[in-house]
Amino acid sequence: MEFLKVASIKDAVNQLCEKTYEFDTEIVEIDDLNGRILSKNYFSKINLPPFCRSSVDGYAVISSDTFGADDSIPSLLTFIGSGEMGKPNEFVVSMGQAVYVPTGGMLPQGADAVVMIEYCENVTGDMLTVLKAVTGGENVILVGEDVTEGELIAKKGTVSDFRTIATLSSCGISEAEAYKKPKITIISTGDELVSPQGKLSSGQIYDSNTYSVKALCEDACCEVIACLKIKDDFILLKKAIEDSVAKSDMVLLSGGSSAGEKDYTVKIIESIEDGFVLTHGLSVKPGKPTIIGTVSHKPVIGLPGHPSAAMMIFTEVFWRFLRKKRNETDNAIKIFAKTSENIHSAPGKSTFQLAFLEYKNGEYIAHPMHSKSSHIKVINEANGYIEIPTTSEGIEEGQTVEVKLF
Repeated sequence: MEFLKVASIKDAVNQLCEKTYEFDTEIVEIDDLNGRILSKNYFSKINLPPFCRSSVDGYAVISSDTFGADDSIPSLLTFIGSGEMGKPNEFVVSMGQAVYVPTGGMLPQGADAVVMIEYCENVTGDMLTVLKAVTGGENVILVGEDVTEGELIAKKGTVSDFRTIATLSSCGISEAEAYKKPKITIISTGDELVSPQGKLSSGQIYDSNTYSVKALCEDACCEVIACLKIKDDFILLKKAIEDSVAKSDMVLLSGGSSAGEKDYTVKIIESIEDGFVLTHGLSVKPGKPTIIGTVSHKPVIGLPGHPSAAMMIFTEVFWRFLRKKRNETDNAIKIFAKTSENIHSAPGKSTFQLAFLEYKNGEYIAHPMHSKSSHIKVINEANGYIEIPTTSEGIEEGQTVEVKLF
């Protein structure tokens, strides 16, 4: 048995990263890229736009032909034709000439500006009056003005969204390499747990962690392939973990992490071939009894049974592990707010305090939500949390803190 005692989330995550396999990648079509995490950098192979374009409906001209033009003394130009969208503009504009171009259309050779159509009038079939002067480059988008060939347009570790997809597709990239979604099995333990579809008997509670952890996994770009409910039985739980490791990339257990008589998780991991417990206990509150281990170099993590503790450990330990393995940037939204009251912390531990944010008189106020980690309602009412580091004895009323939003 290899046992490592860790004192912080950072150390625990680093050890887990060192002991586990590297994530596989796959090619994903642009249609399916939303929410996926890029596993390589992408550079544009073209200039964007690839040709000079008009940003308005109007007439392409040589700007010096319009100098001094206004309503009383317009410039007179010869209209020589119209460009079409999606086709090369083969006109060549000389002094005293103009060509119509639609918004986004290609600028003809020789022209250096576009006069908006509302400032132009057709006098005869080939005579155009210009009622407003333009300068060189006005209403024109130059070659490569948006993106230049070879420019980095999407970084490794980017969580793809509509912006990433728009940029890649605009540069002609129809597929991208992304990390495969880890396949996860969730195992909930406890004789007292009943599914929401069932009927409660005395001493039983409805299982909520299975469903909340599943939702968190999906938010973290993982694929939950199975949700199992196992009774507090050593042999049954050991077999469930062994079977799950064989079929999944990771196993998350809800419950079975404390030091109670029937909390078998640590002993089971140690009893499985190629199973190692890296830590049983983190210097955090809530979530101290968290178990972090591996079986066949796959993560096996025992989340606390209490709902808010399980949610916090998933967010601050498991999701941080995923981000580190996928080179993923932390894009969590954080807001600075003043605390509405004193907040106490656990000595020597990182403390995570759920909070409700209120916007009042031009600033955010963070109201700490005091509850036990077994309470459910507070999870629904809180919209973020505050981390109090181990070096702090607490936070004073009115102190500015960083609130990480859910």
